[in-house]
Amino acid sequence: MMKPITLIMILVALLVLSAAALFKIRYDFNLTTLKLDLMTEAHRHEALPYRTYMPERAQEGKRPLILYLQSGAGRGDDNLGQLRQEMWRLIEVQQQYALDYMILAPQCPDGVEWNNAQSGSPPYPNLDFTRLEESERFRQLLQLVQRYIDQGIADPDRIYLVGISMGATAAWEFLYRHPDKFAAALIMNGRSDPGVAQAIAKTPIWLGHGEKDTVAPIANSTAMSSALAQHDADLVFRTFDAGHQIANVAITEESLGWILTKHKNSSWNRHD
Repeated sequence: MMKPITLIMILVALLVLSAAALFKIRYDFNLTTLKLDLMTEAHRHEALPYRTYMPERAQEGKRPLILYLQSGAGRGDDNLGQLRQEMWRLIEVQQQYALDYMILAPQCPDGVEWNNAQSGSPPYPNLDFTRLEESERFRQLLQLVQRYIDQGIADPDRIYLVGISMGATAAWEFLYRHPDKFAAALIMNGRSDPGVAQAIAKTPIWLGHGEKDTVAPIANSTAMSSALAQHDADLVFRTFDAGHQIANVAITEESLGWILTKHKNSSWNRHD
């Protein structure tokens, strides 16, 4: 006969496994995702799932808003896949240094990128943005930010972009297509287009790239940095002794503090 304590242990184990199964949807269950699931609120705009994070001691009135664009990992429709290390770093730095910003973290659908680029196989070179049509995801993201501005939650002159990998590529294209929208951007290890540097140079950029990146080579960012310098861009360019995953060294008090000093007389309230 099974002892009561043994039966209880088996039931507890089954409950734990069942709970883990709820979070293991299309990616490996991990503690970071679980913590971020508890710290953020789930929402949906049209077909786009997204999460919001608001500091516990958020100041009254309009506040800075970071639009965080995820990498290619974690795409889907579960509203969990975008809760990765980069998102954790944004919250960790905010809490450690009492920086004041809210975060919008949308999830990119399966089978597409944030923009209309074809992914192919690495290494991924720079792109020609002028040959791409603006994606439907961009329209949804702009509407999403506009919602928080219209509600008086976000400061239209302090909207920031943070993107890594696929999200970095989207951030570059956003700055090309909408140079009057964002106060600054933190961009890490992506694909850009030096040919449109003049438009992108209107926005301050903190740029980071891993020297050993074999997915999106550092040549992508060095070419863009050189092109931006020709247009007197407000640019910080940092390289790291690392590969493609640089969130822990690039998302810091220095980088976030730098972009948060930037303000812009934006066009959000003109609905253009």
